[in-house]
Amino acid sequence: MDGRKIQVHIGSEGIPFLTQRSGVPDYKSALPGRLQPQHIRKARVDVLNLSDDSEFERYQKIWDAVGIGVATVVEEERHWVEASSNWKVFIRWYINSQMDPSELNAARLASVKEMVSPINGG
Repeated sequence: MDGRKIQVHIGSEGIPFLTQRSGVPDYKSALPGRLQPQHIRKARVDVLNLSDDSEFERYQKIWDAVGIGVATVVEEERHWVEASSNWKVFIRWYINSQMDPSELNAARLASVKEMVSPINGG
């Protein structure tokens, strides 16, 4: 978005609402035809060494979020690491959330600019 910190609030149907504002807009009292919050997926990729307590805790939090419906795992690969007698996990997942359409458009633009920057040598 524009560099301000993203805030997380409870949105409709308990789905997290991401915004740079101090709260969730009141869509119930919006004028007819006003755009409603848009469902989005915030993609994440992690490689976690489960012999590290903090990484194991992150792995647990991801699966806790899946269990309550706010995250979805798309792919997971586990590899046994003999040296640490533990697992290393590659996990591709996303957070299910919502955004106001005006902020979503700004986030899309910022994301594309960031992705294009290396192509343009910047």
